[in-house]
Amino acid sequence: MATISRSEWAPALHYAQGTVLGILVAVAGIAPRAAATLVFVLYLLMLAEDALARRPLPWQNLKSAVPLAAFALIAWAAVTLLWSADPRAGLEMVVYALALVVAAVYVANRLFSAEGAARRKYLRGAVIGGLVGVAYLSLELVFDTPITRFALNLAFSFLPAKHKGLTVIDGRITEVHSYYFNRHAGALALYIAPLLPLMRQYLPAKLARPTMALAAALAGIGIFLSDSATAQAAFVVGALVLAIAHFAERFARGLLFAGLGTAFLFAIPIAWALYNYGLHQAEWLPYSARSRIAIWSYNESEARKRPILGAGLRTSRALQKRLLARTKNVHELDLARRPGWHAHNVYLQSWYELGGIGALLAAIIGFVMLRRAGAFSENVRPFALAYSASAMTVAAFGWGMWQTWLMATFVTGIWLLNLAEGQRGLRSSG
Repeated sequence: MATISRSEWAPALHYAQGTVLGILVAVAGIAPRAAATLVFVLYLLMLAEDALARRPLPWQNLKSAVPLAAFALIAWAAVTLLWSADPRAGLEMVVYALALVVAAVYVANRLFSAEGAARRKYLRGAVIGGLVGVAYLSLELVFDTPITRFALNLAFSFLPAKHKGLTVIDGRITEVHSYYFNRHAGALALYIAPLLPLMRQYLPAKLARPTMALAAALAGIGIFLSDSATAQAAFVVGALVLAIAHFAERFARGLLFAGLGTAFLFAIPIAWALYNYGLHQAEWLPYSARSRIAIWSYNESEARKRPILGAGLRTSRALQKRLLARTKNVHELDLARRPGWHAHNVYLQSWYELGGIGALLAAIIGFVMLRRAGAFSENVRPFALAYSASAMTVAAFGWGMWQTWLMATFVTGIWLLNLAEGQRGLRSSG
């Protein structure tokens, strides 16, 4: 049997990898939950190439500061399963998080070290995927979501029964509300900063700046037409840090370190103050903000009961399920102090579920990653700092720290930065 040489299979495999990377970026604006699975598809394609080339796996990369800090947090989260309200769900999350860290480190290294035709395929996939994602979300919201309504009606029997964000009449989706796209907007708010240097590297000089401006504008349109104040804040904060970093990089880095330290140190007293000063009843605040303040207050009070060890991984979600099971009218809970499906604040959630030990380990991850962002080359560093700022903002106001789509989205943003950093952030030749 004839053997296939590397020159024959490698281009096809690189094309497949670049395509999956492009799809992974594009689904931010189309179906962000798919990222939780697609990250592993790309990981397996990268593994397949190394297996065919008989290259040893770079396990030594798992010994660097970021993965070691992540492993420490996951290990402590596993310990808290001993007193968690839902240890089974927590164990599933521990396994997913461990696999994701391994995949994250492996693929980041592969994208960083990619050269020649393989690198061009990855750049092309990321750039095209990014443009598709921002164009889809912005145009869908401008033109009243025709494609999304059509696609969701085709898959109607597979949709969750609660139909959140959808108006259903006689078994047909007649309207897709703008808040249905909050995850989409949040993902694009994270991706836009890492995508810009990739466009600058891949596209010809005459096209690079107009395309970067177009991508940022489309992302802004989609984000501000959504109902996600979290995404809007992340977009604005990321843009501000990007601007500051271009003129005063050390100041921008100082702001991020100070912001991260404040978020972890004062998560509990800030949540206490917001509720006890009655801001959950302040009608000048958006309804979603008032609801978050009520959730934060519950998490804050529970965190103070177990300040060292925490309540256990996935306890918040388990208690929310129990609360809903004994509540006749769920709308009565909208502004009530409750666990919430999501903590909507990673810093506070780390204190509540994992205690002071977990909060410290989570903070170490944050500081190590900020330090890594500051170590990128001059061409990429401002975008890495902007991405960090957007990620910190999403962590402060958005979803939960154990949501798989969000974890995968954070990882994908890191992958894009490592691809941009490849060959020290120089322009690609094709």
